[in-house]
Amino acid sequence: MPGAQDIHFTLTFEYPSVSDNLLWNDQADQDLFERIKTVKREGRFARDNSEDALTWNLFQYLEKSAVLQEWLSHISNKGQR
Repeated sequence: MPGAQDIHFTLTFEYPSVSDNLLWNDQADQDLFERIKTVKREGRFARDNSEDALTWNLFQYLEKSAVLQEWLSHISNKGQR
């Protein structure tokens, strides 16, 4: 079969609940997450290799550590004169 050697199978673990793959899960986080889900076309947050969950956790960490604004200024060069 042509190209059969190019097929790779990987196992992806899926958590029983999306919140199991999120590092912060207080009420404010749940509310924000629910609002985002109304406009996000597709979500794979419950999967162990989810880029969405990784991004969510990273930005939640930066925000909760009070460094998000500083980091955004740094990467956008607005902090430099």
